[in-house]
Amino acid sequence: MNILFIRPRENIVFSHRIIAYDIEQNNIFDVCSLNEIEKYYKKYDYIFMLHDKERLEQLQEIRKYIKVVAWSLEDPYELDQDFEICRKYDFVFSMDNAAVEIRQKFGHKNIALLPLATNTKTYFSEEIHDEKYISDILLVGVAFPLRVKAMNGLSEFVKENNYKLKIVGWWWEKLNNKYLERNCVEKGLFASDVIRHYYNGTKIVLEINRDLYSTNLKIMNTNKINSIGSTFICLICFFI
Repeated sequence: MNILFIRPRENIVFSHRIIAYDIEQNNIFDVCSLNEIEKYYKKYDYIFMLHDKERLEQLQEIRKYIKVVAWSLEDPYELDQDFEICRKYDFVFSMDNAAVEIRQKFGHKNIALLPLATNTKTYFSEEIHDEKYISDILLVGVAFPLRVKAMNGLSEFVKENNYKLKIVGWWWEKLNNKYLERNCVEKGLFASDVIRHYYNGTKIVLEINRDLYSTNLKIMNTNKINSIGSTFICLICFFI
């Protein structure tokens, strides 16, 4: 069985450039778009990719020639948004066992569990001396409401005890907290090696899920949540 794994080149789902990986040959190569995959139709049995809302129309054309398998990494939080979308793949893996149960309950037959892990060649323990990455407390992630609430609540404690807090990720302008924004926030999307530096440079990592009682979960009638992917990353950096 020959499988071609494709993902965005810059680790961003809506990136136009794609990196492709021939699993059997252990070969990595660039393609400019999904249209370029056409020349590989006869060589591979399956295309394996991260669930990609931006390329669904292109995928339907590709599925005429080759089966497409997706790995959904946003379950169960976006179940309500992705429920019908996931039917546009030939097979779907989910990193969340509750999401698998729910999708099967509503008639999705081609779905199975594929748990998260991490790449030990990218994330590993290392000594950090650059003050930019050193902290007492660290949160890496998008500023979802529950995380914003937690950071605002932590602000006075950090300030009074002179702890060095670092908040790394997108959308943290939502904080509306001048002290945190001025002293603690590193806004943006960072490369994997930079994130590894942050994890290795801290004493405490805060792993905060999205809201357990979010609208998305209520719609699908579930409050089951598995570990988020960064849990594995920080464990690798701390102990391996």
